[in-house]
Parts: sequence; structure tokens; C-alpha cells
Amino acid sequence: MLSRTEKNKTTRKKIDREEKHEKRMATFLKVFKICSNVFLCIAAILIYIFFIGNNTIIVREYSPVYTTLPQSFHGFKIAHFSDLYYTNYTINLDEVINDINKTKPDLVIFSGGLVHKDYKLTKQDNEKLQKAFSKIKSTTGKYYVIGKNDNEDTIDILNKAKKKKGPVLLHVITEKGKGYQFAEEQPNKYHGVSKFNIKEGLKSSSQESISNHVGKKLVQMADEDQSIVAITAAMPSGTGLNKFAVSYPYRYYDVGIAEQHATTFAAGLAKEGMKPYFAVYSSFLQRGYDQVIHDVSITKKNVTFLIDRAGLVGNDGETHHGVFDLSYLNIIPNITVMAPKDIRELDLMLDLSREIDGPVAIRYPRGNTYYIDKGSYNKIKIGTYEVLEEGKDVLVLAIGNMVKKALNVREILLKDNINPTIVNARFLKPMDENLLHELLKSHSKVVTIK
Repeated sequence: MLSRTEKNKTTRKKIDREEKHEKRMATFLKVFKICSNVFLCIAAILIYIFFIGNNTIIVREYSPVYTTLPQSFHGFKIAHFSDLYYTNYTINLDEVINDINKTKPDLVIFSGGLVHKDYKLTKQDNEKLQKAFSKIKSTTGKYYVIGKNDNEDTIDILNKAKKKKGPVLLHVITEKGKGYQFAEEQPNKYHGVSKFNIKEGLKSSSQESISNHVGKKLVQMADEDQSIVAITAAMPSGTGLNKFAVSYPYRYYDVGIAEQHATTFAAGLAKEGMKPYFAVYSSFLQRGYDQVIHDVSITKKNVTFLIDRAGLVGNDGETHHGVFDLSYLNIIPNITVMAPKDIRELDLMLDLSREIDGPVAIRYPRGNTYYIDKGSYNKIKIGTYEVLEEGKDVLVLAIGNMVKKALNVREILLKDNINPTIVNARFLKPMDENLLHELLKSHSKVVTIK
């Protein structure tokens, strides 16, 4: 039998263990909230399973952002330093250290600053930083800065992490295209490529991609309207928003690979009077489908989805085929869905999106800009179609880049004395019911191409 004193000691030890565990969990949850990247959050969970405790190692990645600010996040103070090298590859370490000592943050994040292939921290620089970090009284533990693709440093950090008795978050630095000079110099161009001469690298195209055109057009619109903001889910170059990021860094948001959050975030911005444009690949928007319905469409928020890679995408691969958006957007209430016949009509649709009170989706394909010079290029009225070629008996309704295909098909059919009427059905919803009722009176066969 244990005495009352012994029982009290045992109970006290149990309570102490529980309190320590609660503190450790609270620390982990704070770090978890900070992880904007979904994969980091998952990594933090998995690592926590194996390392239960209260120390955290932060190993940062080179990924430039466009703000430099100390801030508080759910009571968790962050010192955020970015682009410290960006203009001349130099660092004012004393200024950084003074800021750290002054703010006494719980966590220090270096984004796009302390590590760069053209700038190496000296031993003295590292000693200065480590001395500053040692003064931080926080539960997040130690901080390390290592070079890109530096195997020795990485092994050293892994060995240190292995000995820690707590959750260890390793944010490893990598360099896209490492080992192939052309890819190192232009990593975005080598993300997904078709056949090319490995000795010469990819050849530059004189044509402009539709994505880049959209990015430029959005910058022009933002010049005229301060409420316009742009959002991407880790695809700034792929969607053409990298140009917007340079022109309007404080109106540009890259939320990482988190389309669900991007959609809800856009809804929140719209609620506060902003005009958000979320540029996203068609197949990736599927991840945020529930948010499109509940957070944007049901509440009629002024959010415009710029749906890139709509349709078949060739070399991007089967996971990128944007073949479902027409179907899944068509059943969502309150949203206007349209697709342009060519690049000039795309500009007109972007202009129209600024006037529509409610959610909008504009879908366009992968590839270079094109112009078919057919039909009107006047200001578009919502829910209106246009007849491009008048025929008889057969009515062809085509939407988006299928309009060009439909016109080509008509030329072939004319050789067999079949003269179809070609309609640019540029709005999936709302449909041009008046025009359709009129055309159906004189056509017995209807073909849709989408």
C-alpha cells in the first residue's frame, strides 16, 4: 500500500507529465498553423509522431516573397525577413540581428534572403546569427541556415535532428534543375517539356502564350482599378501571374498548393470590397470545388476564376486535362461561366468580369494566343451568343477554342453540300435562350462542340 504522500507524489508526476505534453502539443499546433504549405503540415504531423518533445529545428528554403514584416499570428510572434539579398547580393546582418533582439520573436523565417547561389554566408556571419538566435526565449528551439543542395550541411542537420527529443521540422533547401545548366538558369521553362536537343536546350518561342497574355491584361486592369488583386496556388509562372507579382507585389497572393484556401481567401477579400482574380489550372480547381459552391457561389461573392489549361493539354499529361470544369461548374448556382473564341474575345470577357456582380469563371486553353477574325469584337453582353456563319438544317453550337474547330469542320462539310450554321455559344451559363429558340425553328439537327 502506498502512503498518502507517495500517492500525492505519483499524482503530481502524472499531472506534470500531462502538462508538459499539453505544452508540447500547443507548441506543435502553433508551428502547424504557420505552415502555409500543405506538405509541410503533413510532414510536421508525421515527424511529431516519431519525435515527441518541445524542440523544433527550422531549415529554410529559398522561396522569395514580397513582404518584410514582424507580425503576430494567433499570439505567436514571427519575425519575417525577405529579399535581403535581392538587389545586390549583400546582407545587412547587423540590422537583421538588431530586429531579432528588439522583437524577441517566437519564430524567425527567412524568405528569399539569406541563401542564394551567388552569396555564401561566412563563418562569422553564421556565428552572428546563431548568437542572435540563442537569445530568443521560445519553445521552438534551434535554427539553422544551410546552402542549396549542400549534402554535407544536410547530413549534419539530419544528425542533429536525430538526437533531439522533440518534434523536428526540417525545411530542406533544393534547387530546381540542379545539374543541368539550362534548367538551373530557367527552371520554370523546364518543369514539363517535350522532346528537345539536350545540348542546345529549349528554343525560345516568338509567340505569346495565352497564360502570359492573361497576366499582362490583368496588370492593365489593375492599373485602372485598385480593388483588383490576383491569387495563385503556387503557379505564378504557369498562370502568367508572375508579371502581376512584379507590378503589384502587395496585391498579389501566392497561397501555396492550397486551392481550397485560395478560393475561400478570395471570397473573404471580395466580402471586404476587393475584386479577386484566382488564376488556376482547370484540374487543380477541382480541389476547391466545395469552396466554390459554399464560400463563393451561394453567397454571390465577386470572385473571378481564371481557369487555365481548360480542355486537353497535351504534354502537361493526363492529370492536367481540364475536361471536367464545364460539367461541374454548370450545376453551381449564381456563377457566370464563359469561354472565348480567341484572344481578343478573352480580353472582352475580362473587361466584362469587372462589371458582373457575382462569381465568374472564364476558361481558356493551354497554348499560344490566336485570333480567328470572325464575328463581332464589340463589348459583350452577358448571356449572348453570336452567329458566325449562317446555314440551314444543321445547327452547330461551339464554345471556347472549339469555335475554331467548328469553322474548320464547316469548310469540309461544304464540299459535301452540307451548310451548317455555326454559333459561338460563348456562355455556358446563362445561355442565350432567345437566340436558341429562334434558331431551333429553322434547324432540325443540333450539334454541340465543347
